[in-house]
Amino acid sequence: MQRTTLITAICLAGLASPLWAQDDCQIQGDVVQLVVDNRLGGMDATLVRDATAQSLGAAQEKYIIVLPDIIAWVYSLPREHLTEDVAKAYAAACAAAQ
Repeated sequence: MQRTTLITAICLAGLASPLWAQDDCQIQGDVVQLVVDNRLGGMDATLVRDATAQSLGAAQEKYIIVLPDIIAWVYSLPREHLTEDVAKAYAAACAAAQ
């Protein structure tokens, strides 16, 4: 329930047009992957926000406000689930919510 609510809220944040939704969902998936990569790299959750924020590209910067929620979600997942499929599933759920 919490995961679905978080994904829906993030997907709807800042989206002005359905035409952009697909790209925005992919961009959000990329942000999720950055957090996953930092976690898999052994980074502590308290340090991930700044490290991930520094890695964001121009298109991703608008999602910095939800970064704490993404980090909390990624760190709640079992380590064995942290594959590139996490970001793909996130982007797919985002697109489905459009």
